Amino acid sequence: QAEKDVMELAAGMVALVVGQVAGGADLLERRTLASGVPLAVLQVKDASLQSFLAFVPTGLGHDAAGRTQWAHLLEHMLIRSTDPESLSDGDIRFNGETGDGSLRLDVHAPLAQAPQAAAKLCAWLRATDFDAEVLEREKKNIASEIASTTPLGYGHKWATAAWNQVVRHNRSVVSVQGDVDAATVEAIVAHAANTLKPGSSIALFAAGPMPADEVTRLFDAQFAGANATAAAAAAPVAAAPAATTADPAAESDGLVHGEITATWDLPRAHLIEWYLLPDSMPEERLAAATLANALSMTLSQDPLLKQSGVIAMASADIVLPTGRVLQLSASLPEKSLPGDAASATRIAFRRALDGFGSRPPFRSLDELVAMTRNELAAGLPDLTLLRKQIAGRPNAELMEAQLLLGIAHREWSSRLTLPQMVAASQQLDAAALSSLIADRLTPAQASVVLLLPRR
Repeated sequence: QAEKDVMELAAGMVALVVGQVAGGADLLERRTLASGVPLAVLQVKDASLQSFLAFVPTGLGHDAAGRTQWAHLLEHMLIRSTDPESLSDGDIRFNGETGDGSLRLDVHAPLAQAPQAAAKLCAWLRATDFDAEVLEREKKNIASEIASTTPLGYGHKWATAAWNQVVRHNRSVVSVQGDVDAATVEAIVAHAANTLKPGSSIALFAAGPMPADEVTRLFDAQFAGANATAAAAAAPVAAAPAATTADPAAESDGLVHGEITATWDLPRAHLIEWYLLPDSMPEERLAAATLANALSMTLSQDPLLKQSGVIAMASADIVLPTGRVLQLSASLPEKSLPGDAASATRIAFRRALDGFGSRPPFRSLDELVAMTRNELAAGLPDLTLLRKQIAGRPNAELMEAQLLLGIAHREWSSRLTLPQMVAASQQLDAAALSSLIADRLTPAQASVVLLLPRR
């Protein structure tokens, strides 16, 4: 519920922007810890809480074959390595979230308890042992998450995990919950050791009253003396992933292309149409994010999708060695024939792509580019005034954390700092977006995964 309240708060904070670049300034103060971990700090002196976030390089699009959702299970078990039951420890609150391309851990505490909060986060990143009884309980908690979201049409996360098994591991039968249920403590310990091994590209972010130098000293003290910790020798968040210049249509990329039907152990059909985009240049990464955000808005306003009960969105958070994946994802209505609903949804997807920039919510690609540039180039709002405006709302004290989360996710997904994104936005124009759509998002280059409930 707390996570839901925070997201509702974020939805109401539409006036917040994510950058401050006037005169070339960076909104975040950046440091590199002695262990090599990159740290970015947003200092807000009158914030009521100090928040720390960690991004770990594994997501629902990265699970190994036959280990569907293990990134999600790892998230649960890392937190439970220090706190077996609740998501609070006195006044300290914490949570985690596993997305398409990353696992995030966060902790929030009054300033006086910031050292304990940092210690908790670092303990998660060094976790080497898990409890079998806790594991069985977390399996049930994950099953509850699936059961509460899928019937409502919010199954994108689970569909991404299944897509990974189909496209990256050539599986035609996917066990989204079954693979979680089959996990053993020994296997999850080994999985954690492999994911959090030295050299993993973990990144830390902080928001609150603590200055950057103080946060740096705090985390250096936590990591000091740890042998082969998860954080040692991490790559900076702005570092580019492996070269991704391969032709998206090439079979040598190791992905299964085409139109594929697979079964999964969830009760609702789901459709993912996907494209592989280039990702070697900053402007290519920004273009993919811009397209995904705009397509999500377009699909959410499609009257025919609304009328048919299809819940659709777009994302571009999965980065593979051969490119960045743009997904158009749709949960299909339970009472419809999956084939008919999938065909109608694909028509809506094509309608969104072919008419991109020529219908609401964007009147032109030039308008979309201008919106992206303005968003990146704007400064922070008056946080004191905003805090007064949202006073009394659930979790309003997490305002700075939510702001930082938006920034951190954007940086993590793009592997670019905010100033780098701003520079890339100057290279992005309507012609570049139009060329990307024409060259990479054609019907001939579309691949499709239709997930059907297993009978």
